[in-house]
Amino acid sequence: MEKIDQLSKFILGLAPEVSRKIKNSCWNIKKVYRHKHQDRTIPLDHQIGAYWAKKILKEFNGVRIDSEESEDRSGKGEIIVRIDPVDGSKHALCGIDLVASAISVTYKGEVVFGLVINPFSEKFYWAYKNRGAFLNGKRIKVNQEGIETSFVMREDPTSKLFHDSAGEFSKCLKVSGAVMKNSFRSRNIGVGSLSVCWVAEGAASAYLGLSGTTKLYDIESALLIAEEAGAKTCDLQGNPITSSSLAQLSKKGGSKKHLDRGVIVAGPKAFNQISKLLRQNYSGRNARYIAARYK
Repeated sequence: MEKIDQLSKFILGLAPEVSRKIKNSCWNIKKVYRHKHQDRTIPLDHQIGAYWAKKILKEFNGVRIDSEESEDRSGKGEIIVRIDPVDGSKHALCGIDLVASAISVTYKGEVVFGLVINPFSEKFYWAYKNRGAFLNGKRIKVNQEGIETSFVMREDPTSKLFHDSAGEFSKCLKVSGAVMKNSFRSRNIGVGSLSVCWVAEGAASAYLGLSGTTKLYDIESALLIAEEAGAKTCDLQGNPITSSSLAQLSKKGGSKKHLDRGVIVAGPKAFNQISKLLRQNYSGRNARYIAARYK
């Protein structure tokens, strides 16, 4: 574990430099306001992914880099460093200053370190397994508020989910609407890693991911941070989702590793409230199972 601790501290030490690189590059990107695809890889993704990989592999042997862009994967070993170089590439293309970089360290199927960088606010969120969650060096905790008094971050069903399953799209939209009606305010920013971290620091009471396009790379590191801050998690079927259970997805499925089950991350009170709304609004063949799970 000493090597893993050294690796995690090394990654954390690179955070300010990576943050500056992302911010400066975003300001110089040629803006593209129309594009056809749900997901868009831009040169910045590869640039930041390559920077992480080069620095890490130069200092550490026996490490495998698993970047979101398949061509950027390299190295080998039991220690996996999983990277989402730029979460919010479409924002960067449109000139919206709202992106993140997320990186985690996994060993034998367990996520032991997670880091999320917000370059424009210069906020660095991180957590070590069983050692707590931190924001710029200060310990953070989820808030104890309900959704009626605190923000709810959400990612709504997308056109991709509609084309894949119109029925699932409708059910997820119904859940999202119920949360909006019952919450103080809800916000859909399209950057899952930051949304989960805002729950971890107590700025929001819950995160509701219903897009159908959320990927392992988007929230694995953020989920460890939220867990260490005291958040509760599950999918739409009521099954617990943890950072380590997400890590197991790296052994199966395609390179995108979509989490089409939906994701809920919340403080204790907000979690119970959203669970109730889910039980009331997410119907289907699993309705009885969901009701039993959320009693």
